[in-house]
Amino acid sequence: MSDHPKRVKSGGKERRLSMFEEESFSAILKERLKDVSNEVVHTDLVDLADEPEDFIPESSSLAWKTSVAKVKFANTYRMEPKKSFQSYVVKKKASQILEEKLEKIKYNADTCRQFTLSLAEEIIASIKECGFDRYKFIVKVFIVEKKSQGIKIVSRGLWDTSKDEWTAITFENPSLFATAVIFSVYFE
Repeated sequence: MSDHPKRVKSGGKERRLSMFEEESFSAILKERLKDVSNEVVHTDLVDLADEPEDFIPESSSLAWKTSVAKVKFANTYRMEPKKSFQSYVVKKKASQILEEKLEKIKYNADTCRQFTLSLAEEIIASIKECGFDRYKFIVKVFIVEKKSQGIKIVSRGLWDTSKDEWTAITFENPSLFATAVIFSVYFE
């Protein structure tokens, strides 16, 4: 067998592949892989003696090997989200969750500590279902026992006032007071 990769054996003789055969194989391969997310960049005829056993077809000692490249996406140059953040939708969903989960709960410091984490995760999951693309969300949930005291919650941050927003939801029952603060930060 010849060292030249562009030669094949047919009918007992070695011959060089025609340009048509190379282009036609490449076109057929590209058509077959059209639905795949990768793009065929280059095809080569290789000697199968160098390949692992699971790659070798039984019919011949030569095969076509493709070089596959990752899909490259073009920049969209979009500077705003497809669906912008709507605080009234988020406020409605979060208040439903707080009412549903805290309606019959009595304050206990140990259980409320873990309960705030699960409430925050549930609120984030419901916000992500809304499909606000290009936003990152921060949810803080505070549960405080009612004992005729006041509470002040303060947050500071650096953000773009035209795209970033926040909303706060409060819930009260006879034994506790809960506040959920939701920040939506635009992420380009």
